[in-house]
Amino acid sequence: MQKYYSAVKTHHDYVCHCCFRQIEDCTCRFYPYSLLQIDEEIQEQIRILNVDKKYCTNGSCSGHENKNPMGKEEGAPLYVSFIMDYGFGTTIPLPEGFKYTKSKNVISYELNARQKREMTPEEKETARQKELQILLEWCKNLPVNTRRY
Repeated sequence: MQKYYSAVKTHHDYVCHCCFRQIEDCTCRFYPYSLLQIDEEIQEQIRILNVDKKYCTNGSCSGHENKNPMGKEEGAPLYVSFIMDYGFGTTIPLPEGFKYTKSKNVISYELNARQKREMTPEEKETARQKELQILLEWCKNLPVNTRRY
């Protein structure tokens, strides 16, 4: 049985605000004075976007399952939000299967209601891992942003 991601946070869900690496892998000269909470499974994508490609993000989620107050599993969408509109979906193509919400500057992927209803937890996890990999490849292939904020 495939293990699926839990929304429980650990120290691995926190990264340096400068290099976007976990503390044990931090490449900064000074120990970070504040940490950012980023789901461990999407940290590489966020690091590439912010550090390597110069697209400033302000939120993300790796699309993990959460339990609502009634104890029912609910999936959070896989998303990355940006501080501004960089032209995703117009001048820069989106990752396969993702949509862009221009009013919020968010790219996201979410299973439709039928898929959520009909897929087993293992199938949902396999789909989520596939989308995380698609997002990673997209991040690696993005041009470096040259726009100033």
